Amino acid sequence: MQLNNYDVTQSCKNIDAFIATYKSEIPYFNYSNPVKHFYLQTNKTVTKLVNRNKKRLVKEISSKELPVLLVKSTSGELDEN
Repeated sequence: MQLNNYDVTQSCKNIDAFIATYKSEIPYFNYSNPVKHFYLQTNKTVTKLVNRNKKRLVKEISSKELPVLLVKSTSGELDEN
């Protein structure tokens, strides 16, 4: 990206100032490891969705149409038909 040191330093200072200003309003900034928290929350959401739709997913996976669509999707875009 070829940024000079001054711009990088200023950007870091601006980010730190933003976080300090809005920390109480944005819960994301209050976690010690926000990336890990984001991953865990996403994992929980996906798990909940899979469990909620387990019967429908098994039915789709068992159908003959899904494997055909998956094979087609590996070599190109699928159309709506």
